[in-house]
This record gives sequence, C-alpha cells and structure tokens, in this order.
Amino acid sequence: MKFTCIFFTFLLFSYSWAQDTCKLYPKQIKLVKQTISKQFDGVAEKVFLGKTLITTCIVGQDTFFNPDGYYYLFKLTGDSAIRLDLSQYHGANFGRRLFSWNNKIYQLGGYGYFTNHSNLIYFENISREWLFQPTKGQAPAFMNGKTFLCNNSIYSFNHLKGGNYVEKDIVDSSLYQLDLLKMTWKKYVNFDKRLIMGGDCFETNDFFWYHNQVYSAIIKKKPLKYIIIDNEKVGCVACIKIKYQLNNNLFFSWPSSSLIDEGYCKISLDSIWNKYTNLQLNLIPNENTDDSSEQKQSNSALWYLLIAVPFVIVFWVRYNRKRVVPVDDELVSEDAEVQNTNTEIMYRKIIELNKEILSMEELDIALEINHLTLESRKLRRHRHLTELNKMYPGFIVRTKDEVDKRKFLYRISKKA
Repeated sequence: MKFTCIFFTFLLFSYSWAQDTCKLYPKQIKLVKQTISKQFDGVAEKVFLGKTLITTCIVGQDTFFNPDGYYYLFKLTGDSAIRLDLSQYHGANFGRRLFSWNNKIYQLGGYGYFTNHSNLIYFENISREWLFQPTKGQAPAFMNGKTFLCNNSIYSFNHLKGGNYVEKDIVDSSLYQLDLLKMTWKKYVNFDKRLIMGGDCFETNDFFWYHNQVYSAIIKKKPLKYIIIDNEKVGCVACIKIKYQLNNNLFFSWPSSSLIDEGYCKISLDSIWNKYTNLQLNLIPNENTDDSSEQKQSNSALWYLLIAVPFVIVFWVRYNRKRVVPVDDELVSEDAEVQNTNTEIMYRKIIELNKEILSMEELDIALEINHLTLESRKLRRHRHLTELNKMYPGFIVRTKDEVDKRKFLYRISKKA
C-alpha cells in the first residue's frame, strides 16, 4: 500500500511538472512584459510567451527564456524571471532556432529587416551580449525550416525564402549539417524531397516529429533515420494541440476541447518507431556531399589558373615596358577634396540647426542617414562623426542621456 501511494504521488508530480514546463508563471509573464514595454511600448502584448522548444533552453539545471525575434534572455528561477542580457537592438532573428550546447546558449538563423540569414550567435556571460560565432563550409543562404540538435551537430532542412508577393518563393531542398566541434557546415544535395513539407514541430530527447495535414515525418536521432507515414497511423490530425510531453510521449487534446477536462490522448513515438521498422531510412544520403563536385570544379579552375598565369605575366611585363603613366598630383588629391567638401556640408547643416544638444534621431536626419537600416545607420554615423571631429576637433561629443541611460545625446560645440 505504501509503495502504491508513492508510485501515484510520483506520477502526479511528473504530470504536473510536464504541464508546468509548457507555460510561464504569471509573475514571470509580468516581468518579461515589463522589460519589453520599457523599450517597445505596446509590443509586449503581441510577443509569444509560451515556454516551448522555440523560446526555452536548458543549461545544466537552469532554464532560460528568450522571446522569438528578440535578444532578451531571462533565467527562470522559481516563479521569477531574471534578465541577463544588455541588448539594445532586436528584430533580426524571428524564427531562429534556440539551443544550448557545451554550456552555451546559441541562436541560429532567422528573419528580420527584410532578409533571411543563417548567422550563428551565442550569449557571452561576461559582456552579457550576443556575439557572432564564425563558421566555415557551405552554410544555407537562408534559414526558415526544420532544425534539430543531435550528436554535436545541427541538422537543418526544409528552408523557404518568401518573395513577399514581389518575387518567386525559393525552396532549398538540401540537407545541411553544422558540426559544432569544428564549426563547419556540410551540404547534402540528394535529400529525400518528401521531407520538404510544412507543419508544426515537436522534439523529444530521442525524436524530432513534424506533420502536415496528411503525413507525419518522424526522425530518430540515434541512429539518424526517419520514417514518413500517414497521420492516421500516428493517431493524430493536422490541427491537434500538444499540451505537454513526457519522455518520448506527446499528450494532446482535440480542437473540439471535449477531452480537455476528461484527459488527454497520447502519441508514443517509441511505439510508432518500433512498429514501422520496414519504413526506416537513413537521413544522410548515401552519396557524399556536393563537396566532391566542388572539388572537381576547383581542380579544373586550378589547372586553368596555372596555364593562364604565365601568359598574364608575360603580357603585363611587355605592356609596362612600352607604357609609363605619369602620376597626376591633382587626381591623387581629388578624392580627399571631395571628402572634405562633404564634411564641410555636414558641418554647416548641423550648425544651422542652432542647437547645443541633438538626439540620435535629429543627428541622423542632419547627416541624411535616417532612411538606412539600424546597423547601416550605426556604421555611417560613426564614420561621419570621425570625419567631422578630425576636421573640427571637439565639434561633437557623445554623452549618455541623464533621463534614460540607454540612449545617447550629442553635444555640439560651435567654437570648434
């Protein structure tokens, strides 16, 4: 009797814990919304605050929360959320893959500022900033598909680049592998096209599952194999709502919500996998990556280069013997004069504002860079200020706003 009570207590605890991992506590939601509202008023209510594969990752015994599309990073402790980052810029990585590896938190790919990318960044604890992680090899040109972590590698496929009704949509039908130990990408071109389909993704320790209205794709991480079967054989429909997961079991309710109060239906990925062994296929294509074809192309290019170089050298030597072009000092200084003229124009525009202090927005308008993207404005602003202070020392000095320490103001010295 005592053993039975302990057993049912454990089941109840496991059930409650599994459900809690699918949501934030009210106090945590409030803290996250307050943080976002300080910088983006009115946006916090639209941010997805569900605690899922998209927004959370675990490092050791700690759970971390990162809203999709933002660089905010919170450590979830009890019912509280502690902000760790010092990020100022957001919005460049919607749809990115959040994961942890080797005690670091990473973000891979995403969409923002009208472009897709496959950049890999990680959170650095000392600076409390997201830093760029260089990679080698053939990375995908854009990422907006399925991604999962397995055996010190990231596997990514099913990427779509939308044309925004202006250009044609582009679908990348290749499989990409990022070796995290070497930070090197590989591209597999002979990938099963049946795996290119949309649908929600669910990941457990051993499986990666996604489905559309008709089919399900189940990938087992060890060994790296997959099966494609009808949703009916899985026991689900396209519009099910996964409520929580436990081990390799997914518990869901039907859209009618008739089972929400009575219990949940269960999908056992282990049972499905063991039942359809005859459908299992290797995820990595049997043929090598397209590195071999690239190697052939590079070898051909090398032979052409070796043949062409002697002819180019002979032609260059004979040509320069016949012709010596004198250096024109006026042409050499022309670029510098044009640059000085542009700097003087910027100087006069700022003086004509007749202000001692300019906000960042006012300065960008005066420098005529307010139409550029956020990163482009930052780089162009730094270059222009360097040029102005070089020609007029002490003309513009950047200081922090006393009211809002996150912002900068620019003091103008008319004596410069």
